[in-house]
Amino acid sequence: MDFTELNNLSTEYNSNKKFNEVDYYEEVFDIQYTHETTAMEGNTLTLVQTKLVLQDKISVGGKSMREVYEVTNHSAAFGYVKECVKHKKELNEEIVLTIYKILMDRILYGGNYRQVNVMIGGSAHEPPVSEKVPAAMKLFCEELFDKNRICGMSEGIHAIELAAWTHAKFVNIHPFQDGNTTIGHQLKTA
Repeated sequence: MDFTELNNLSTEYNSNKKFNEVDYYEEVFDIQYTHETTAMEGNTLTLVQTKLVLQDKISVGGKSMREVYEVTNHSAAFGYVKECVKHKKELNEEIVLTIYKILMDRILYGGNYRQVNVMIGGSAHEPPVSEKVPAAMKLFCEELFDKNRICGMSEGIHAIELAAWTHAKFVNIHPFQDGNTTIGHQLKTA
């Protein structure tokens, strides 16, 4: 058999494909980041299963819908954060509440601060009572705005220090009933 014509067609096809390495690596990073962040919170989907759900849009047998939603919601929330960064939006309460709403879609009612008092398992820290959460979040966003404004300046703080402060301060407030650590990770990238 002569495969010359088939080989020529294959070569022509492959030379016309436009492979964008940046898009490829961004997609790989997004899948890996989603997998690792949701796994830290107890999600049992493997990296391959996360890829199947996000990239191939294939459901995974034997897993709860909550775990599938955690993965799809995290990916959507990260996409929203990237859009905010792309458009140079300052992090504010509206963005934080929107991230929460996206993360909790089809899991819990999201988009509002917690109305109950919570405890952080394994921690001696007591988050503010629910009535004080809105004021604590307002102050957090104001402080973050001030720190972000001077980040990178000689008198300012380093971006890594800002990311660590953002995550620690947010998680200490624990403004939501669920998903605070995951949102804290999202905020570090904003």
